Amino acid sequence: MAKGYHANQDRLAEINRLGKDLAKRAGFRCEWCESKDELRPWDYAPNQDPAPDTLALLCNHCRQLAKGADPFPTALGTGSSRRKLHRRRNKVPPAGSFPNSLAA
Repeated sequence: MAKGYHANQDRLAEINRLGKDLAKRAGFRCEWCESKDELRPWDYAPNQDPAPDTLALLCNHCRQLAKGADPFPTALGTGSSRRKLHRRRNKVPPAGSFPNSLAA
């Protein structure tokens, strides 16, 4: 049992060493919802060695979603994220971006 415990502690230490790089990559925000609350590294490939491409910086809510928790209506993230999504969805393409056959 002690062998597994020490291996897990070594893994957690390696993940924590990568924490600063994850935070910089994510702009010190949750990589899923852009929240700044309770950020922690989340390992989505636990069978592989920890690396920046197998880790994500997630808030508590998104870590719960990653574990399989049922999302609730605001699961898309913070209000600012929802506003960005709404703006992208309703954005009008610039004039001249349609082919001539569709512009008429």
